[in-house]
Amino acid sequence: MAICGRASPAPFRIRHYDRYDMSVFLAHLAPIHGHHCQRRPEHRVQVALGLRRIIVAILILLQVAVAFPARVAVADPRSRLSRATVTLRRSWLRSITPNADSVPVYLASSARTRAALAACRAALSIQLECAAPPIVYVLAGNNRFNCLASRHVKRATLYALSARTGAVKWKRSTVGLGLCTTAGPVLDPSGQWVYAAGLDGKMHRYDAISGEETLQAPWPQTVTLMAGAEKIAATPTLVGNHLYVTTSGFFDTGHFEGHLVTIDLSTGQATVFNTLCSDIPQLLGNDPSAANYCPRAFSGLFGRGQGVVDPLTRDVFIVTGNGAWDGTTSWGDTVLKLDPSGSTVLDSYTPTDEQWLDDQDLDLGSSGAAILPTLNGADRTYHLLVQAGKGPSCRTCHGAVLRLLNRDNLSGQGGPGHLGGDLQDVQSPGGCEVLTAPAVWKSPAGQVWVYYADGCGLTGYRVSISHGKPHIAASWSTQYLSGTPVMSHDTLFLGHGDVSAYDPETGQLLSVVTGAGPNHWEYPLVAGNQLFMTDEKGHVAAYAIARSPGATWSGEVYGHHRGQVSPLLRAVLHACLARIQASSAASPPRQKVHVIAHCIERAG
Repeated sequence: MAICGRASPAPFRIRHYDRYDMSVFLAHLAPIHGHHCQRRPEHRVQVALGLRRIIVAILILLQVAVAFPARVAVADPRSRLSRATVTLRRSWLRSITPNADSVPVYLASSARTRAALAACRAALSIQLECAAPPIVYVLAGNNRFNCLASRHVKRATLYALSARTGAVKWKRSTVGLGLCTTAGPVLDPSGQWVYAAGLDGKMHRYDAISGEETLQAPWPQTVTLMAGAEKIAATPTLVGNHLYVTTSGFFDTGHFEGHLVTIDLSTGQATVFNTLCSDIPQLLGNDPSAANYCPRAFSGLFGRGQGVVDPLTRDVFIVTGNGAWDGTTSWGDTVLKLDPSGSTVLDSYTPTDEQWLDDQDLDLGSSGAAILPTLNGADRTYHLLVQAGKGPSCRTCHGAVLRLLNRDNLSGQGGPGHLGGDLQDVQSPGGCEVLTAPAVWKSPAGQVWVYYADGCGLTGYRVSISHGKPHIAASWSTQYLSGTPVMSHDTLFLGHGDVSAYDPETGQLLSVVTGAGPNHWEYPLVAGNQLFMTDEKGHVAAYAIARSPGATWSGEVYGHHRGQVSPLLRAVLHACLARIQASSAASPPRQKVHVIAHCIERAG
């Protein structure tokens, strides 16, 4: 970022982030004067007074931020639509090669950033350059043959596109033994870096603005030694300093083991947890004579929404597919709760009929865990999750189910390695197997909802406390829709060939745009008043979301997909104060202003 034609200070790392959006408070500091900056003549001001005003404003914001407990739930005050007037309109279409069989990610030039810079400008009567235009990133890593060995992808390409026009700002490619990747990119909360999987079995780090790749150790980070057999399938998760990357296989063939690689971004250190041979804490290889060889195979982590993080404890949840289970070092068809470092199993849930599920190819891990907001009963507090899958609740039952679990005690028996423990099972949409990720929402009235879509339809489920016990029940359903649902603007969005918007409490169809390409693992990203969607025909499309004037909001979005999510501004403001206080007393006042603006810019 440049300020008044000068280079900004070198970027710095903010080590801790939370995800409560404080933009409503910054929006009160000053009006937003458009998206572009124009130079204005400088005026004589009392610079010291201006700096004091900014510091006082920051301190006030910090006091306000402390009043709100840190949580992953995001309630964005810009994001409620009037449900009677939601409309979607395609604004641009861009062709890419190959397909981006995953979700995009978005770097905002946010209203918060522009408002904060306007506050600096107003306090000091000087002109500051606004944030860079917003960018949307997509990782094109699959094709219509879906990882078929004879027709596999030769090159995976990360595209950085203008969110306003779809113009290509830069692109970077990888080659390797991998047949494809269906993982999307992930953006660092600072907005400085974007991470993407490569066909070479590595995670790559790029400058979010210039696209320059980091090629100094430990980057790129190796996440599999068997790139030809192990697939980076699910989009990684980044929370705090930890980047969680999961692997599976290319279909149920070859010798692969699902594993979680946790990269500590502050140190570059990687921790490995193998879902088979979990007593070997390193990447596995295919040489039977080597110490890092596991004779068992499969137990892949392929479902959408892997690596979801508990907002209260920061523990990470992964869910395995078909594979061996012994409750000690083999964890097929299991929900695993690991500590934030990804190294230690804290708890687990495995269905009582896990062997039958394995025999019938009915993976439990075809979907990631849905972390629910806290529910309060008459005499206790519940921390729950919902787990979907391919199979029924018992071998004589019919239809796939959702399992309601206590994430404080997954099996009900204390600790990992036990079978059973479901609090309740309920049929999935139409009883079909679930291959998508869930969406979770807390309504303005405080009702907790979880949404699933599969080949039979889309269903909204309500979770509540009934007669002193947790209870989940289907509230509404639609038919013949698939794709991963996404909650934003108090509205449920779904890409399923078409792109649709639904009332989350009734299932009423609010808007639909036809003519979109077919989808496989793709699902929408909602950022502000735009929706971005990839398809199987090698397209990225942007849709404008129109709302009625004066629309309000109050719902909260939880879980793995929350549309555009910004880090807690509190951490950024603390860093700003630290930088200001560390500045030499002899530093020019304008340099301190540059520091403030640069800090706030990184928040956007």
